[in-house]
Amino acid sequence: LAASRKLGEAVNPTKYASVEMIERETHFNAMNPFWQAPFAYGAALVLLVLSLGFVASRPGETSTLGRGLYKIGMAALLLGIVLEVYGFYLRVRISGWAPVTNMYETVIWVALVSAVLAFVLELIYGRAFAAIAGAGVALLGTITAVNVPLLDPSITSLTPVLRSNFWLAIHVLTIVSSYAAFALAWG
Repeated sequence: LAASRKLGEAVNPTKYASVEMIERETHFNAMNPFWQAPFAYGAALVLLVLSLGFVASRPGETSTLGRGLYKIGMAALLLGIVLEVYGFYLRVRISGWAPVTNMYETVIWVALVSAVLAFVLELIYGRAFAAIAGAGVALLGTITAVNVPLLDPSITSLTPVLRSNFWLAIHVLTIVSSYAAFALAWG
């Protein structure tokens, strides 16, 4: 094994994967955070909708059970966000470039940014509607990404138009994030 690695590095030192890179990709494939995120988003959606059912007789007040469901729902939303952020962290470390280079990553990114925007809006206004919309959009996006065969999750080489990592990170992430804001408004 060591001799094969040494030969591979001698032929092409920049393209041969290190043991650390291989272990990182193996961990990413074994954990598969983008497949776990829909469960968190689904739980958040259900819990947040249920929390709306426990409104007390006075407007703006909720029962103890309603507050508990709301807090657990927000924690589930945060868990989905953390799973997706970790998945993107690993994917960027594996590929070496910013996300949203294919349709699979774009759909996942829209789901993530929608959930983050909804979480922030929920922290500001505290009315549950933004979190419900964000959890719904994120659930729809992640389920679509992991179940539609046309959205290929494999990490491949970049198309020539995306080879500038600076413009990929600035321009493409900004544009796709605007899709997330639109999706949240739609939700």
